[in-house]
Amino acid sequence: MSRLAIGLALLAAPGLATAQESSSPPVEGAFGVQNFNPAPGPQNFLSVEGARVSARSSYSLGLTLNYASDPFVVFAATCPSQPDLPRGEECPGEYELDEDHPIQVVSNQFTGDLVGTFVPIRNLQIGLDLPVTFVEGNQVDLETGTEGGALSAAGLGDPRLMGKYRFVGNGTGVGVAGSLSISIPAAEIFGQDPEENHLGSDLPTVVPRVIVDFRRDRFELATNLSGNIRSSATLYSTDVGVGLGYGLAAGYQFDARFRALAEVFGTATFSSEVDENPLEADAAIQARVQDFLFTVGGGGGVLRGVGVPDFRVIGGVLYSPVRGDVDGDGIDDRLDHCVGDPEDSDGFQDDDGCPETDNDEDGFPDGSDRCPNDPEDRDNHLDRDGCPDLDNDGDGVQDGYDSCPDQPEDRDGDRDDDGCPDNDTDGDNIPDAQDRCPAEIEDTDGFEDEDGCPEADNDHDCVLDEQDQCSDQPEDGDGFEDEDGCPDDDNDGDQINDATDKCPSLPGREEWQGCPTRNAMRDALRAPPPPPAPRVCGSPAAATPAPPPPPAVPAPAPSPPPAGAVEIEPNRLRVEGVINFRPNRTEIMPDSLPLLDQVASVMLSHPEVARVRIEGHTDNSGPRAQNLRLSAGRARAVREYLVEKGVAADRLEAEGIGPDRPVDTNETDTGRAANRRVEFNITQ
Repeated sequence: MSRLAIGLALLAAPGLATAQESSSPPVEGAFGVQNFNPAPGPQNFLSVEGARVSARSSYSLGLTLNYASDPFVVFAATCPSQPDLPRGEECPGEYELDEDHPIQVVSNQFTGDLVGTFVPIRNLQIGLDLPVTFVEGNQVDLETGTEGGALSAAGLGDPRLMGKYRFVGNGTGVGVAGSLSISIPAAEIFGQDPEENHLGSDLPTVVPRVIVDFRRDRFELATNLSGNIRSSATLYSTDVGVGLGYGLAAGYQFDARFRALAEVFGTATFSSEVDENPLEADAAIQARVQDFLFTVGGGGGVLRGVGVPDFRVIGGVLYSPVRGDVDGDGIDDRLDHCVGDPEDSDGFQDDDGCPETDNDEDGFPDGSDRCPNDPEDRDNHLDRDGCPDLDNDGDGVQDGYDSCPDQPEDRDGDRDDDGCPDNDTDGDNIPDAQDRCPAEIEDTDGFEDEDGCPEADNDHDCVLDEQDQCSDQPEDGDGFEDEDGCPDDDNDGDQINDATDKCPSLPGREEWQGCPTRNAMRDALRAPPPPPAPRVCGSPAAATPAPPPPPAVPAPAPSPPPAGAVEIEPNRLRVEGVINFRPNRTEIMPDSLPLLDQVASVMLSHPEVARVRIEGHTDNSGPRAQNLRLSAGRARAVREYLVEKGVAADRLEAEGIGPDRPVDTNETDTGRAANRRVEFNITQ
């Protein structure tokens, strides 16, 4: 017999010779030893109640049977510190139990509970429990505190009238309810002597209960807290009276038919001489067959006390008609998680039978939520309407892609997909308001850098600065080495400045004014050469007349790149060809457009290439900052062209690398040309 699995009562049996002189009667009042009281209705556990209530006008009728082994066992108790302690006085030390000679007051207990429920109005359930009990055991000799004759009795226990009301919850999530139970001392009323047979109490018992449960999908959890209000009853030192009841239960619904249950329940008492805190744990399986719910289970004691058995066997059947569709929401009650609460049929989770008051769970009830199925994004922008604001600043760039969600894009043709107003379109650090060329990057070469315009030919000598070896000194345009951009003061190298040299193309002597002979000097003085014609950029200009050009032959139209000029590799689009730009500009040369057309065609026909990063690269000529801006502008120009050709903007990104990733040496013209390039790298 386990100490932790049996009922316990303490018999103060010392000083039996003076028992008749004691002022404390050995027995006062009656109490039952049946702790298992079935929870009424189909929406509960075994003895622990859930917060759910069936639909209005629903009813149930069931029979629950349970067998308990040794629910009430007592022991003789002595006070070793004061053996002659008079009856009725408390032992100053600890009691000592004679566990070798227990008295099995109730060794076998069999109870059948006939339980019925009815729901007269929504959320209110009333119930009635009629218990019939058979007990078998041994009586206690009240004079000696020893085992007396055999005990065998059967009769009506304490019927319970119950009511439960659900305050919070609709069948899923958290539910809160309250219940009240009043038991009637039928055994006392019908003269069945409950003081001896423990079939019930001699006075009514009132049990108010708070119920909280949680249900989600197939899982359910419930907890009960109750007060057991009754008059005190005593058997020697065992005092059964007011106590605090508690219970915890869990359930799992395997499918529409089968359900598993487990629970623990107990009582904390306040009036015993020695603490008694009975605790029991039970489990069961339930099966629904049409309108009948069958239960089979069992359990036993965890902490010993009055009414806690060594083990308990439970079985029952409940008739609970499935009424089809009680709440009229079109969902069969066997599948309806919220029988009695009609589904709101708003297109959101409409197959569970439960009304969802806040579909998107954003804290705004659907009735006041302008977007009931789309949760509010809570970004401090129009957060009171329940709608996600995907584009706060209304610039057409969604907030997830908008680098400036509260500042509208200015739509000036420059980086219009980043969502930020571009106050410096070309990124040359000169605000557009002061930039005379907002779409062209200032070259920052120390010449007129404050106007925002790149000066391709600082000295206006028609030699572009990229090729001009003397960009701040104009070429003299005298027909001698005019392609280097530097003025040549002594063409013939005779140490005589061309300004005074009468024969500037022939090395001569100073006394003959730069001519090789005196006669040559005379000829030059007689017919001085005409001054050089002024240089006009884009037109031939030379110090001496040039021969007439041959008849112009129309240039052939640029042919499209051959098939295979653009190929998809694992990490890039390989482009066979060069994308050319105007010098120091972001403008794409016309002869490169057919190649970009093929890039666009490949991307449009291969959607699996989800995202491409366009990288602009330069050589190391000039300041690095200028090259970074120039390469970024050229990459953006390529991106904008591909978008115009139909490639989705979100598949393209542009980045300027500048001179930082050369593929060849920057010491030769060929290497620098290879480094000036555009790459298409696949990122997704």
